[in-house]
Amino acid sequence: MTSKGEATSSRAQAVSPDILKIAERIRASYPNQGALPAERKLADELGVNRYVLRQALQHLRDQGLIAPPRPRAQPRKARSKPDDLVSMTNPLEVAELRRMIEPVFAKLAAMRATPSDIAAMQKELDNGGANGARDIHQLIAQSTGNTLAAELYSLLRRIEEDARLGSAANSRDTSPEDVERRRAIVDAIASRAPDKASAAMSDTLNSFYRANLYGLD
Repeated sequence: MTSKGEATSSRAQAVSPDILKIAERIRASYPNQGALPAERKLADELGVNRYVLRQALQHLRDQGLIAPPRPRAQPRKARSKPDDLVSMTNPLEVAELRRMIEPVFAKLAAMRATPSDIAAMQKELDNGGANGARDIHQLIAQSTGNTLAAELYSLLRRIEEDARLGSAANSRDTSPEDVERRRAIVDAIASRAPDKASAAMSDTLNSFYRANLYGLD
């Protein structure tokens, strides 16, 4: 196996006399290993093309006579869009994240929801959950008093409802049992019982995903 030092020595031996002359001119013009000008400017000063210049610079770097070039700044990655996230995730990941964060949302809602927030949740329940769970869960996220919570919930549901994530997102959880589970969450929020609200939310989501994602119920 060739060592790094041997590889450097081999490159030095392979350098043509013309490249060595250009390297010497660079050293003569910039003897203190200071910052070199941009390649374009240096090539113009020496009257050579940039390909030849780069060979001379690499020779000097191999000899430890000039510092290695600074790495270029990496361009920022474009922000992921919901459509991009759909292709990167799967139903299990969405379910996992919802079950992690929504019990916390319910707990915060029990501490921070205004009377009008609670009235809106109760009104939605009184409508029999005709719109499914989404409206109730959205109202709970909004009532946390945390703007990011509401936005994160909306993003997760947009991803989940994409047809590519399967049938779970399209399930209409409007059965009497589903509505009663959501009522337990709202009742706990209205009673200012954070732990109870969190537990009720966990029970609701676990039941929903067991039936619609895992097919266990």
